[in-house]
Amino acid sequence: PSIPDEAAVSYPTDDVDKPASSNHTSQSTIPKDDENPLDEISTDRTPIKKLIKKLDNDDPSLTVLKLDGRKKIKKADWESLFESLEQNATLTHLSVSRCDISDEMAVSLVLALVE
Repeated sequence: PSIPDEAAVSYPTDDVDKPASSNHTSQSTIPKDDENPLDEISTDRTPIKKLIKKLDNDDPSLTVLKLDGRKKIKKADWESLFESLEQNATLTHLSVSRCDISDEMAVSLVLALVE
């Protein structure tokens, strides 16, 4: 889910290197929707096994992967994709919206991303 602009939250940054007398507080904001790289690309229709191979090889050209609406991916292929994500160091953004992933598969995805 995206955060509407008016709901953007600001968090103070760490001021460790600033003198104690400084009243200046830096702030960063949550990126707005227009900064999301997934908005700029269409759904990737590359065969899933080729994508898994790219993830396994840490292909530097694969940093953003949008699989939205791809409902015909088999459970075994999702499992292989999630296993590849565990070791991959190049992918920074993943979207699997409207892919009909079961709750069980969603748990596997979460576990792959935190390991």
